[in-house]
Amino acid sequence: MSYLRAYGIFLALALITAMHQLPPVESLVLVAGKVRISNQFPSPLVLHCNSDHYKIDLGNQTVRGGSFFEWNISVVVGKSNVYSCVMYSRNKVGDFVLFDPEKDVSSEVCGFKNFFCDWQLRNGGLFLFYTKRREYVLRYPF
Repeated sequence: MSYLRAYGIFLALALITAMHQLPPVESLVLVAGKVRISNQFPSPLVLHCNSDHYKIDLGNQTVRGGSFFEWNISVVVGKSNVYSCVMYSRNKVGDFVLFDPEKDVSSEVCGFKNFFCDWQLRNGGLFLFYTKRREYVLRYPF
């Protein structure tokens, strides 16, 4: 057997052995960051956010005027963790997606490394800060 062929077989066996010792791909975190919603109204905002895929329920939250609520998110290989929130404020009710990794994890919107999705509820609706533009953009009328 030639030296090159023996070396190739050795590398293949080493790679196979190493792959069996790695954690499953499902636990590989691609990016991690925060989602924040700020209430710019004087009246309180009541919200209830959850992620159906992970069965994560953030519970009912009351955000006073001028305050915010935020939570940490990790985007994991092979899993979708879309967060939606039902909101009540000033006699209005709405159900909104506040985090969708396919739309929000990008240099245009919330960024990549240590992403930060910064939402504001203010006159006109829900605005999301677009990182590349460096401005808040209306995403949902409310």
